[in-house]
Amino acid sequence: MRFRYSSRGRGFSSARVVPIQSLNTRTLFLVGTVLALLGIGLGTGGGLWLSSVRNFVQTAERAEGTVIEIVKGRDRDGHTTYWPVIAFTDHQGQRHEFESNIKSSSSSYSVDDKMPILYDRDRPASASIDSWASLYLGPLVLGIFATVFLVLAIVFFVTGLGKAKKRVDVNWEDDEEGQNSTTEPAVP
Repeated sequence: MRFRYSSRGRGFSSARVVPIQSLNTRTLFLVGTVLALLGIGLGTGGGLWLSSVRNFVQTAERAEGTVIEIVKGRDRDGHTTYWPVIAFTDHQGQRHEFESNIKSSSSSYSVDDKMPILYDRDRPASASIDSWASLYLGPLVLGIFATVFLVLAIVFFVTGLGKAKKRVDVNWEDDEEGQNSTTEPAVP
């Protein structure tokens, strides 16, 4: 598939893009079903993840962590990313270290920064920074993708219904008493 960029404000376009109206009814319903299943799956996954996070937040121990190192790495696209390594002392006085699961293109932390953390009493190594992004960003992203897929599924279903309705030939005729009656739809 070749993409070209239009300098007339239309952005990227492709010669192989098929308008949704040109698809047949069966294809529209099939694509809509796949999108709906993906949306439901992502929504379920996001809901389960959110439930797990909320349970973790309610049962977790709280402690103060200290950034001991800023790790520099590369993402899949080769861009430089940074994330902190954090040390904390658990309820038994044992020191633990963990790497943050949030990576960014610029380091928002410095060595010796203090921050609140949450950790599982039974598994202190599974700790997390007590921040909105560290805890809730993942479920939110899944929820957004689920919503997009479900909206697209609705668009495909509605377009398919519109095409199916146009295929049914309904003729209204006035009969002798002045009431409307319908004829049977033509079978293709």
